[in-house]
Amino acid sequence: MKPKLISVLSLMLLLAPLSLFAASKNSQSVTFSRTITVGGTTIPAGDYKVQWDGTGNVTANIVRGKKVLATVPATVTGTKSNYDGALHFDGDTLQGILFKNATLEFNGSSAASASGH
Repeated sequence: MKPKLISVLSLMLLLAPLSLFAASKNSQSVTFSRTITVGGTTIPAGDYKVQWDGTGNVTANIVRGKKVLATVPATVTGTKSNYDGALHFDGDTLQGILFKNATLEFNGSSAASASGH
């Protein structure tokens, strides 16, 4: 019994450092009620996922199904919001998205105030 326990613990200790290096993958659903532009790409109205890895300066992907429609540089902060999925626009250009536990700002814009969708 002891050799089995020791081998299980050894395996756990070997795998633990690998999880520390993995970036946290994040994904949130969002609905665009109208055609928008993000990162120079026109996105039609519909339901999408926004995916990014980690915090700080990241690359965000706008995804529908398995197809990435836009890839945009973004800044992710831990700023919390009462609005989950609130969109911030400058005209038809998406500047940021407020989620409950994170804020995404595209192209260095400020998503401090949300215009809604």
